[in-house]
Formats: sequence, structure tokens, C-alpha cells
Amino acid sequence: AVHRANFDAPVLECDISDTAATVEALRPLGRFDGVEISSPCVDFSTSGKCVEGPRAFVTVAAVVVALKLSIPVIVVENVVRLLGSATWGVADRLLREAGYSWRAATVDAYDCGVAQHRRRVFVVAVRSTSPAAVGALESWKLEMEALSSTPALPRVCVRDAVPRLGDFVWTNPRGRHEAAIVSTAKPLKTLRTTCTWHPRLSEDGSFAYDPGERPDAAPIAKASFAKVHELGVLAGFDADFVWPESRKVAGRVIGNSVAPPVASVVLRGIARAGLLWRRRGGRAEREPVDHGAADEPIELTTWRLQQELGSAEQRPPQVFDDASWAKACSAAP
Repeated sequence: AVHRANFDAPVLECDISDTAATVEALRPLGRFDGVEISSPCVDFSTSGKCVEGPRAFVTVAAVVVALKLSIPVIVVENVVRLLGSATWGVADRLLREAGYSWRAATVDAYDCGVAQHRRRVFVVAVRSTSPAAVGALESWKLEMEALSSTPALPRVCVRDAVPRLGDFVWTNPRGRHEAAIVSTAKPLKTLRTTCTWHPRLSEDGSFAYDPGERPDAAPIAKASFAKVHELGVLAGFDADFVWPESRKVAGRVIGNSVAPPVASVVLRGIARAGLLWRRRGGRAEREPVDHGAADEPIELTTWRLQQELGSAEQRPPQVFDDASWAKACSAAP
């Protein structure tokens, strides 16, 4: 609903854990040059229980779908702990066995002009193992890692992004030892799915809030409370972005979002590294390749993956060979 309210592009709703059905729904839409996967993070995040279950499998399922569609560039975004998970261990093996190389970099939204600290890992995988491909991935990684010392956009604080909030603002804290009222002269900590909650007014006009041991920057009487669209701005969205009417639902969307400026910085870096360029020939000139799909859920074994992808002879040709990689890399600004 949020996508439909803000964008004209069609929205396709699928249960991505059903990889065969998802591929069947996506394949008629044509050949894809790239895909960005932002799977549920709760099984990897310290905000959850760090127990990998069905939600963690969505990451693997999305990678399997991308492989079955032979998408040459795959970008995965998640919390930093993803890389140390058993789930990523499976995804890593699938990518390598399918002939992909990948590199990962951690990017903080604060280094991309967003008024919050939000560190997320981005994995870029490309369907090639050539030296040129690996070199381009390394170039992208180095550019992303340099953002902590050389920001892509000027760093901003809460006051810069939303002047109306004054000197102090309420933020929903993680625990009783974290501040709930912070200075707007700094960026916010990571906005979570509960970011829209705040104490209610009591009958006497005061807020039902006990600071306890919290290191608040000011009394609650001096704090402002951000509106939903203002929280959206602090998350990196435009002020006129349309959010759900329910504050609770809007908070879930904001807390699960990828800040648009961050996505722009990462994708522009990918292009500068020579990892994205217009494919030779039109889409209409290429017939989709039918890899076939089993009705039962995929089993994550080497043999089963080969069956899902089809033999090497059935797969479409590599979009780029060593020569095209060298040309793309040399043409990158």
C-alpha cells in the first residue's frame, strides 16, 4: 500500500519463500539487470532474539530466486550481523557455486546526509569470477568504506533536518538505561519499528513518563514529539512521502526501510565501479530461458541447486565476459 501511494510502478505481491511460484511470476516481466534484496532482519538483529528461523530463510529464498532468474547483479541489505549468520553461510555457498563473486561493506546513513545513525551491511554479488569483476567489487567496497571519513553528503543533525523540533526531541528508547529525550544538535540513533510510540498525556496535562535512570538531555516538558512525516524526514525520505494513517503501522514501515540517500550512494558507487551498464541488445531480442521449477520447496544442497538452475548448457550466456568487464571498468568515472 505504501509503494502504491508513492510510486506509479506496478507492485507484485508474492510469498518469496515459495521460490518456484515467485520465479514463475517474475519471469514474464523480462530479463533483469539487477536486484536489491532487503529481507527481514529480526532474526539477525540485537532487537530480536538472534534465533534464525523462517524469517531468516527469506534471505536464502530471495537469493535462490535471483539465481534462478540469472540476474547478473545481486545486492543484499541487512543488519551487520547477517554476515556472521548461518543463513548467510548458506547464501554464500549458493552464490559461489553459481559462479558469483561478492564483497560486503557497512554503510551508516549518517554519512549519506541522513539525520540518524543507521549502520547496515550491503553485499554486492556479480555473476563473474574474473579478475576484472573482483577488482570492480573491491573498488566499490573501498569507496563505501571511505564514507566514514569522507561522507557522500554533508552530515546533518535532527535540528538541521526538522527545525520545528526545537532543542530536544523524544525518541523511543531500547531499554531503561538509554536516553528517551535527546538533543536535536545530534543525529538520532537508529529508528526502529516502534519509533512512533510516545507517552500519553495524563488527565492533569502531564506525560505518564518516569525517566528513572535514563540519561535524558532534558525534562520531558521541554521535549518535542516528531510527527510521522517528520520521522520520515529523519529517516531520509521526502517531507511529502505518504505514510500509513496508523502511527503504529507507519513506525513499522520507517523502522524497516532503507534510507533513499543510502540506496542512492550505494547504487551510484556500484555504477562508478563498472558493475552496472546497459546490456547490449534489447530485451525483445532475447527469449527467456526456461530452467524449469520443482513443485516442492527447494532443498539447499549442491545437487538440488543444480537441478533448480538447470545445466550449464541451459543457462543464458554471461552478460559480461572479461573483455566487457575491462571496458566497463576503464569507462567508469
